[in-house]
Amino acid sequence: MAPIVIGHRGAPALAPENTLSGIREAQRAGLDWVELDVMLTRDRVPVIFHDHRLERLTGTNGFVSQTLSDDVVGLSVSGCKSPENTVPTLADALALVVELALNLSLEIKVNRLAHGRTPERWQVATAETVCAVLGTWRPTSKQRIILGSFHAACLHVARERMPQCDRDFKVGRHRRGWRQIVAETTPQILSFDHRYDGPRRIADYAGRVSAVWAYTINDPIAARKLAGRGVSGIYTDRPGPILAGFDRP
Repeated sequence: MAPIVIGHRGAPALAPENTLSGIREAQRAGLDWVELDVMLTRDRVPVIFHDHRLERLTGTNGFVSQTLSDDVVGLSVSGCKSPENTVPTLADALALVVELALNLSLEIKVNRLAHGRTPERWQVATAETVCAVLGTWRPTSKQRIILGSFHAACLHVARERMPQCDRDFKVGRHRRGWRQIVAETTPQILSFDHRYDGPRRIADYAGRVSAVWAYTINDPIAARKLAGRGVSGIYTDRPGPILAGFDRP
C-alpha cells in the first residue's frame, strides 16, 4: 500500500511555505493531507509560521515570540505580495483546511523567548493556547487532525485537551530519551528525519508506535525505499513527483 503523502508546510515548491496559498496548492496537487507549523506571538496569538525569527521568510527583524500579532499577521512571505502569501493566523488556516476538506498535521512549535531558551512553561502555554483554538474548529466528520511536536510537554497537553486527535512525536538528529517520551506520551505516530535513520532504527520506531512517518522527502526513489521499510507517511515539499512515484508499478 502506498503511504500517506503530506504537504510539508503546505507545498513550498509551489507556493510560499505555511501560507494559505500553499495550502491551496497542496490540494490542487492532489494531496489529501497538509502539514503546518503553529507558534505564538508576544500576545499569545497562534500564527502559522516555522522559524523562531522573522527574517528568513519576511525580511522583518525579531523573534515571533517577542512581536505582537498585529505586526506579524499579514507580513509578506518570501516577498510575495498576494494576500494569501502572508503570515496567517491558525484560525484562518483552519477555516481554509475545512473549506478544502483536507486532513491536517499540525506541528506545535515552541519558539524561543530569547537567548535560545524554551522553558517548559512556554511549551505548555503554547500547546494550551493552540488546543483552545482547535476546540472551536468544526471539521467535517471525515477530516482528521494530528497534533505533533518535538516537545513532550506539548504532547501531554494535547493528550489531555484534545484526546480525539492522534499525536505525533517528532524526532530529529539528536533523539536522546525518545523511548521514554514515547512511553510517557503514548503517540500514535512517530515522525523522523530520514537523513539520519536507517532500517534498524525505523524498525525500532515501528515496534513502539502505530505508524512511522518520515520528513522531508523530495526524491521519489527515496520515498519508495522508505515505504518499503514500513514508513506509512511521507512529508514532502514537492507533492507532484512524490505522488507520481507511487503511481508507477
